[in-house]
Amino acid sequence: ITSAKSLLFDLTVNGDLTMTGGEIELFNNTTITVTGDANLTAGTLSFKDTSAGLETLDVAGNTTLTATAGTMTVSSRMECAGDFTSTAAWTPTDGTVTLDGTTQTLSGTNFVNLTIETGTTTAVVPAAISGNLNVLSGATLDADAALDVDGNVNLGDGTASLDIGADTHTVA
Repeated sequence: ITSAKSLLFDLTVNGDLTMTGGEIELFNNTTITVTGDANLTAGTLSFKDTSAGLETLDVAGNTTLTATAGTMTVSSRMECAGDFTSTAAWTPTDGTVTLDGTTQTLSGTNFVNLTIETGTTTAVVPAAISGNLNVLSGATLDADAALDVDGNVNLGDGTASLDIGADTHTVA
């Protein structure tokens, strides 16, 4: 994708999604399902909820975000089953990133809400979470890098695990 695209209906991308410029806008209750990897290296990804809808980018593979965040609303959700990588250019203002794979590496820097839904995720670079960190039942987060959480840290029942390692973590 190299120019602006507005999505008013669900879309499945069979294979990889690559964005090298322009803007992708997801509107009310729309989902982009990507069966491969998502590589958003330039441009803007916008979740534009004008009602009580849920806009979702659901990636079966790895997600790489170096593009600008654009607008994320409270009900916006990014789901990733592979490794998740983002740089400081990715600065969402709302929404949730959910990691739902089996064994994942988290190389993300900025989140509003972060949920580890299944499997084991290893955080390998420092991350700032301005909202809540949720580790659901049966999931594990190995924090091999510092985490700065401004909201709550929520662990599911007795099967959720948070390994804080040797780094210094901040929970405000």
